[in-house]
Amino acid sequence: MTRGGRDLSVGAGYENDGNGAVVSLPSDGTRIGTAGARSVTPGAVGVPTTGRPQFGAVFTGWRRPRPAPARGPRPPPPGFP
Repeated sequence: MTRGGRDLSVGAGYENDGNGAVVSLPSDGTRIGTAGARSVTPGAVGVPTTGRPQFGAVFTGWRRPRPAPARGPRPPPPGFP
């Protein structure tokens, strides 16, 4: 969005009831700020909003949690006699 600056894009996968959004915060070359920030929603780029697409979730690095492992005796650490 700016020349010479490093902008920040943030995903909000659960924004708007799970439809999601991507927000871009521009840099002035020194600081990232909210002046001139832009939000992109799924509808703005042609993504259907049926079924909660969670647009932008990939930016968050979020993954569904794995089920907790079964509790039981732990094996000894490597190299332990």
